[in-house]
Amino acid sequence: MKVSHINFSDFSGGASIAANRICKSLRTHGLEIELRVQKKYSSLDYVQILNSRYHDFYTSIIRKLEFLLSKFLLSSKESFSISMHFSNAHKKINDLPSDLIHLHWINGGMLSIKDISRIQKPLVWTLHDMWAFSGPRHYYLDPDLRAISGINTKVSFFERLLAKIIFNKKTSFWRHPIYIVAPSQWMADQAKNSSLMKNWPISVIKNPIDTVQWTPENQSLSREFFKLPQKSSLILFGAAGGIEDQRKGFSYLKSALKNIEQNDGIELVIYGGTKSDLSLGLNIKVHNMGYISDPHKLKKLYSACNVLVIPSIQDNLPNTAIESLACSTPVVAFNLCGMPDIILHKKTGYLAEAYNSDDLMNGINWTLNPDISEKVKKHCRDHAIENFALEVVGKEYINLYEKILKESQFHKGKAY
Repeated sequence: MKVSHINFSDFSGGASIAANRICKSLRTHGLEIELRVQKKYSSLDYVQILNSRYHDFYTSIIRKLEFLLSKFLLSSKESFSISMHFSNAHKKINDLPSDLIHLHWINGGMLSIKDISRIQKPLVWTLHDMWAFSGPRHYYLDPDLRAISGINTKVSFFERLLAKIIFNKKTSFWRHPIYIVAPSQWMADQAKNSSLMKNWPISVIKNPIDTVQWTPENQSLSREFFKLPQKSSLILFGAAGGIEDQRKGFSYLKSALKNIEQNDGIELVIYGGTKSDLSLGLNIKVHNMGYISDPHKLKKLYSACNVLVIPSIQDNLPNTAIESLACSTPVVAFNLCGMPDIILHKKTGYLAEAYNSDDLMNGINWTLNPDISEKVKKHCRDHAIENFALEVVGKEYINLYEKILKESQFHKGKAY
């Protein structure tokens, strides 16, 4: 069985990391796997460029136009993709000598809505966000927004019109159901509740992690590596957009920490954003580690800290949580979205009441309790190996592939 995975890049962003790990999980089972991308950053031999240099230039123009549109014409600051550009990228995909095509994050000008409808091979799509079953946005924070159509009555007429056009394009072109994979039950439910995918086949398969690569490091040596204090309890917060990303909920963590004093022996470690001075108004010391992408450094950072806090108000299945568990570091988060798919309450971390900063602090205090910390660390590692290891997730995808290929004989000659 040969499968071509399609993603915008191989190592830039959470979806890229997840797509790469899924490919690796399948390769452990001996499948012939390739990852076709628009932007290649690694030297991995199974990662290949899908489109030409001309198409790469074309997609860069698409991304700039979308950025300008969001900056000057749209009220929302949330990421979005129009994906209605002229493109024949589907021809490259149909020419691939593959038995099955597996889509991931294909925006940024890589594939258009129409391209997807013209793929003539058996097709599966892992949802790394909400774009596929909604309008132009990738996530929807506004509770009054109807994600099934991407229309929000509070935004401008132009934005409502654009959302309506994009959603109608999807319903018009995607007439044959695509096999959907959701990394979390929450994302699966969102797709099932949409008018577009309500009758599509949807499976839940978690994102994998290499539990041989992601292992616990010595805490004392890890702290020494980052020049972090040896005797303090360290709380870790990380997000690609830093503390400014509203969806990542840093304000809830800040509120939870507001009553902690410097002499309480608790300090905060932040990574993912720019390494600049932070004026957070907290009474505790803050260590800003800046942007870190090196897995070897990241696993040291997880190991150096006592707990990872993910106060996201909307998240699918964050890689950071899985990485932290694999490194034996418990995770505290709100009982929202994909977090219950990762955290076992009071076993591998703590699921706090949604939007409740006080309960978030309860969770932090629970993980810092020295009487239970060693037992929790072991549970974290065991849970990661049993549920997120490459071999485990790879087998689930193989079972799905075999089912799709078996059923594809009934769809020969149709565009998915």
